[in-house]
Amino acid sequence: MSRRFTNLGFVCIQVLYVALLFPAYIKMQEIYSYMGFENSATGSINLSEVIITIGLSIGAMSYIRSREIEWAMANLIFILMLSPGLIYLYFNPNQPYEYFLGYIIFFFTFIFTSLLSKDFRFKPLTVIAFRRIISILIILGLIPFFIAFGMNINWSVFALQDIYTVRIAAREKTGMITGYTYSWLSRILAPALFLTSLIDKKYLFTSFSLISILYLYSTSAHKSVFLGIILALGLSFIKSHTKQVAAFYSLLGSVCILAVSGIAGPIVQFFGSIIIYRGIFIPTLMGSLYFDFFYDYHTYWSQSPFNPFIEYPHSLSPPKLMGKTYYDLAEMSANTGLVGDGFMNMGLAGILINSIVASMIFTLIARQKLSPRLFGLILPFFVGIQNSPTNTVLLTHGLAILLLTILIIPQKYRIQSQ
Repeated sequence: MSRRFTNLGFVCIQVLYVALLFPAYIKMQEIYSYMGFENSATGSINLSEVIITIGLSIGAMSYIRSREIEWAMANLIFILMLSPGLIYLYFNPNQPYEYFLGYIIFFFTFIFTSLLSKDFRFKPLTVIAFRRIISILIILGLIPFFIAFGMNINWSVFALQDIYTVRIAAREKTGMITGYTYSWLSRILAPALFLTSLIDKKYLFTSFSLISILYLYSTSAHKSVFLGIILALGLSFIKSHTKQVAAFYSLLGSVCILAVSGIAGPIVQFFGSIIIYRGIFIPTLMGSLYFDFFYDYHTYWSQSPFNPFIEYPHSLSPPKLMGKTYYDLAEMSANTGLVGDGFMNMGLAGILINSIVASMIFTLIARQKLSPRLFGLILPFFVGIQNSPTNTVLLTHGLAILLLTILIIPQKYRIQSQ
C-alpha cells in the first residue's frame, strides 16, 4: 500500500482536503456566525500566503516520508491545526500576523525536531509484567472514583444525552486525585491495556479495560473518552500509518462534502458539528481571542504553578477570563491550544517554547516505533494540544504518562515485531 500510494497521490489528497475546508468554513460560518466567525473579502492573510504555506508544508512532509510515524504525526498537525488556522485567517480580518506565524512555528519546529531526533529507548517490560502493572494501576486508580461516584450510572450518556448535566454534577464530586487520574486512566492506561490485550486475544483483560473506560466515561461524560476508544478500536484494525492517514483525510473530506451539500439529518448534523465546528474551527476562533486580549502584554506563566515569582493580574483563570470578556459567560471556559497559550505566556517566544517541548515529546514517542495498531493512544493528544494549554496536556491530560507508558511497552507491540 505504501509503495502504491505515492507522494504525488498524498499531495493530491492534502491539496483536496485544504480546498474542501474553504466551502466547509463558509457553510459553518453561516450557522455559527454568532460565535464570532466572519466571512470577509479581506482577511488577515491573502490566498497567495495560504498557497505558499500549504506548499511548503506538503513539501516538508514529503521530505520526512521515510519516517512513517513522524510523517503521520505531521499530517495530524496539518489536518487539525495548520490548515484550519490558515482558512480561519483567510476569512477573518484584523488578526495579528503573529497568529499566522504561530502555526508555522509549531509545524516546522516539529519537522526539524523529527529530522534531528535519534533513537532513545529504555529496556521494555515483558508482556506479562506490563499487563499486570497496568491492571494494578487501573484497579488502584478506580478506587477513588468508586468512593466519589459509586455505581450510579446515567446510561443516557452512552446515547450522548444528558452530557452537560452529568458534567456539572461531576464537578462537585471531582477532587485533586480524580481530577488528574481521570485522563491518565481513561485515555492512557485502560486504552493501552485494551488494545494490547485485544492484539493478544486476552479477552478477559480486554473486557476489564473496556468496562473501566466506560465506567469512567459515565462519571464525567467527556465525549472525547467515549469517541476516543471507538476511534482507537477502529485504528487498531488498520495496520499501517499510510492507510491510517489516508483514512483521516477520507473521513474529514467526506464530512466536509456532506456538510457543504446541505444534506439534512441528525447524523450529518452531529458529525458536522463535532468534526468541522468543534473539532476543526472552534480552536482557531478561541486562539484568536488570546492573541487579541494578550497582544500588548503577556502572563509569563504566572497563572500556573511553574512561575510563583510573578503575580497573575486577573481574578479569573485565562479560559474563564476569555469567556467573560468576549461572551459575557465565564463558565464557558474558552480554552486555547499550544499556539494561543504560548502567545499568552511569552508572545512568539512562548509559542516556540511550547513547540519545542511538544515536538521533543512527540518525536521521542515516535522513536519508540509503536505499532500502528496502537496509534489510537497517541491521536487524542494531537487534539489536546489543539484545544488545551501545553502544561495541561502534559500533566492533567497525561502526555507525560503516555510517554512513560510507551517507553516501557513490550517489544511485541513495536513495529519491528509486527
